Amino acid sequence: MATNDVFISVLGPILANLIAEQRGVGYHYDKEARDFARFDRFCAAVGHQSLSLPRELVEQWTAKQIHETETNRQHRISRMRVLGRYMQRCGYPAWVYPRQATAQTSARYVPHIFSRSELAALFRVIDASTPEHSSLTATWYYPCCFDSFTAAA
Repeated sequence: MATNDVFISVLGPILANLIAEQRGVGYHYDKEARDFARFDRFCAAVGHQSLSLPRELVEQWTAKQIHETETNRQHRISRMRVLGRYMQRCGYPAWVYPRQATAQTSARYVPHIFSRSELAALFRVIDASTPEHSSLTATWYYPCCFDSFTAAA
């Protein structure tokens, strides 16, 4: 992906230089290079012919697809933000996706801390479990594991 000949759109040399720069400072940039190659094919398919990154092109590329998760879309937005900043640094007109425009992809994880009574109830159920003919190993294994976890904690 380091040569210009794999890119087919007018933005190809800019994309190749961005990838070379990122690799030059130590990033592997393999996944990103594949994503930029897809963007390059997209630019060629829609007939983009200028050395610029207009807002309409970016929004069209980053529009949510039916088959994808929001996380994948956020990756595309991030790539466009990197490309836009790079193009601006190089003197090309480019629209950069504002940071606050992107949705939060995940809420902050809040762990549940079991109370003493909840733990006691859990262990009572585990200790009182009856043998099942389909899994005799589980009958002694689960209480042993949970007792070990309790001792370790």
